[in-house]
Parts: sequence; C-alpha cells; structure tokens
Amino acid sequence: MIKRLLVILTSVFLVSGCAANAPQDKNANLDKPGQQVEMDLPGTDQGQTKPGGEGQGTEREGSASLGNIHLGDSFGEVEKALGKGYKETLHDEPGHFPEAWYSREYDKGIKFIVGKDSGKVLEIDAVTREFATNLGAKVGDTAEKIKDLYAVKYKPFESRHGDGPLEGFYLLDDGQIMIFDYNREDNQLVNTNVKPDSKVEMIRLTQSQYLD
Repeated sequence: MIKRLLVILTSVFLVSGCAANAPQDKNANLDKPGQQVEMDLPGTDQGQTKPGGEGQGTEREGSASLGNIHLGDSFGEVEKALGKGYKETLHDEPGHFPEAWYSREYDKGIKFIVGKDSGKVLEIDAVTREFATNLGAKVGDTAEKIKDLYAVKYKPFESRHGDGPLEGFYLLDDGQIMIFDYNREDNQLVNTNVKPDSKVEMIRLTQSQYLD
C-alpha cells in the first residue's frame, strides 16, 4: 500500500514538472492589460515618417531659408505665418522669372515674389532684423560676421560679366543664392568698398537663373 502511494506521488510530481517547462502558447491573448509585446513586421521601417505626418519636411532641415520661408513654398504657408496684411502688385511680364508674378510686401520688412500661376515663392527680400536666414544672419550684421557664417560653407557667386567673385553673394545648393546688400541707397545689388564693419541693409534669397 505504501509502495503504491509513493508511485502515485512520483507520477504527480513528474507531470507537474513537465507542465511548468512546456513552451507558452503562441496564441496567447496579446491584449491583456500590462502585457508588452515588441514586434518587427517585415517591410516596416520603424520610426519612418509618412507623408503628412509630424516629421514631414525633415528633408528641408538645414536648407536655405529667409524668415523660415523657403523658395518653392506655397504662398499659403506664408499667409499662415505672417497673415494677409501685405501690399500686392501684379507684373504681367515675367521678366527674369519663369511666369508672371506678384510682389507682396509686408510692413514688417519682408517682401515675396510669388508666381501668378504656381502660387510659389520665387524670391524673398528682408530689410529688418526680424527675419533671419537659416544660418542666423540678419540685417544689421557686419560683413565680417557674414563671412564667418557663409564663406566657410559656400563659394562666392562669380559674376557672369567677368568681374570675378561678387562680394556678399553666396552660391548655395540647387542653384540658390543668398545675397547680402551693404548699401541699399545705390539701388544695385553689387557691393563695392565693403569693409569688415560694413552692415547688411538687405538680404535676398533667390535663384541664380534670375540674375543678369
């Protein structure tokens, strides 16, 4: 009798041990509160930003801008940022631009050239310190500071008339040009007699193809 009881107890312990070491059911309920499951699905790029998502626009991080506006931006984006309080002039003749265009100027000290048909920003001018470039340059900065910011990163733009590199003109990516004008009163973009302490009076972001 005692021997039979020992055999039964041994069998119970063996069955219990096997059940404890058995693999978990793959079809367990994953919705159970407190249970955390990390899964890498095939073809899924973890952290990838989808079009229209929060990270949209990261491709433009570090690209040229003036007042946080880029060439090619929709003017609707400008209105969201600055409002609709601007003076508008229509120019039916394209001139240097690829289409007829509007000049839209804000009292805050920034002006945009906007394509009539495309509605895109073609050129930006800033004349107050409120609107900085993506590298932090502002109206009122000295020529020495501008060189510290731009000359180490970009090449000067070469005159198409054989006059060599133009002071204050920097050739950026994709044919864009950042221009720092040190004398607005002479009504020309080309700078002369620039000294280290000369101060920026106007900043222009444009495309090289729009220049003479």
